[in-house]
Amino acid sequence: MSLCARHTARAAGPAPPSARRARAQKGERLELLRADAEQHFTRPPARFSEAGLVRALEERGIGRPSTYASTLSVLQARPHICASAVPTGRLAV
Repeated sequence: MSLCARHTARAAGPAPPSARRARAQKGERLELLRADAEQHFTRPPARFSEAGLVRALEERGIGRPSTYASTLSVLQARPHICASAVPTGRLAV
């Protein structure tokens, strides 16, 4: 097991004066040294394949092997689920 740099520096002793941060006083004007503008995009959760959906049902203790086929049929009959929109028969939620 290894320690991250923050913990090893703390264990080695106090930080040198140049590495310490000065406390800001109330009303003190601070200078902005750098502002980074980055754009991040979120991604939707992964889609379920029929096998993945059955695996998720099993992991959560939902249904029995004899009911998985009927459960998938009901889901595919719903208007907000389409198995044909995604190649290889994956269910698109």
